[in-house]
Amino acid sequence: MAYRKFGECRTLAYQCSANVWTIGVGHTKLVKSNTELSNQDIAIHFVNDISSAETIVNDTQHCLKNSIKTTSPTRTISFYKYTTL
Repeated sequence: MAYRKFGECRTLAYQCSANVWTIGVGHTKLVKSNTELSNQDIAIHFVNDISSAETIVNDTQHCLKNSIKTTSPTRTISFYKYTTL
């Protein structure tokens, strides 16, 4: 997995630099201080997390594309300002 060259994969929960409980490769959903996962569970979370992120990016691109086509430049700038990219 190419990502592992740049990040860690931990089976025990840890607090990241933002003090958020994290496990595996950046997974944060429902993680508590005593969470422990197998490598297989971490891989499943990783795939699901990437899939969720991909969906958000694709949905955002669709919204931006439609916004650019259907609104004035002023409204498009406002849309960019308030998105959570």
